[in-house]
Amino acid sequence: MRIYGITLQELEDILARLNTVTYEGNLRLNDVKKCGRALQFTLRVKDSRGCGARSSARGRRTIAASWQAHRALFEGLFEINAQATIKTTLEWYKNREDFERKFAATWAHNVGSPVCPIAFGSL
Repeated sequence: MRIYGITLQELEDILARLNTVTYEGNLRLNDVKKCGRALQFTLRVKDSRGCGARSSARGRRTIAASWQAHRALFEGLFEINAQATIKTTLEWYKNREDFERKFAATWAHNVGSPVCPIAFGSL
């Protein structure tokens, strides 16, 4: 994903707060780099059996962060800057209002197959 309008320090502070309050230190930023004015990274977990981990469509635990962990991170980003922009594979959130309007719909996005559909938010 790419975020605009947030510094790396602010992003790390949000992650530290989430890890302390909810995710038991399991969330981490992967492959963080500056891309023009944006920060690009992937949200992952340290332990696939810990808080905030997502399972695959086949039920295996992965190091990918869950839909709920992404939502918590995005909410934290918008607390700091309501005009921040977040681009993900599924959606582009232009500000807090846009995020609040669009994010719930990503829960139902099919990440399975046409024969065996699975909602992203349920993993």
